[in-house]
Amino acid sequence: MFGQNLKNLRTSKNLSQSKLSKILGISSSTIGMYEQGRRFPDQTTLTKIADYFDVSTDYLLGRNPKNPPTEFKDAKAAMEFILKLPTVMAYGGYDATKLSDEEIIEFANELLHQIEIISYKYKNK
Repeated sequence: MFGQNLKNLRTSKNLSQSKLSKILGISSSTIGMYEQGRRFPDQTTLTKIADYFDVSTDYLLGRNPKNPPTEFKDAKAAMEFILKLPTVMAYGGYDATKLSDEEIIEFANELLHQIEIISYKYKNK
């Protein structure tokens, strides 16, 4: 979970492993091992990664996200989000696998927008 979350965040900012490694002060091969699940960062590095991407460490670890996504720019991350919402898929009457990358991103961002609108009604209850 951590490796895929890191990769999604990195690619959403159009960063190469090399560029991210320079930002974080670790080797690019270490970033690759993190993303492949072959290695896990220590607490200091995990916190540094979370701070850079402005997400919680819980989000990075795949726990209940305190910092849900606010916008998708990557079709893969958008599709993963859509597929985690089985109710949306059940009521859609469409085949998400036939959508273009642009349509997937647009669809996921619209879902985020609708969730945000609905959440205001229940926020302080």
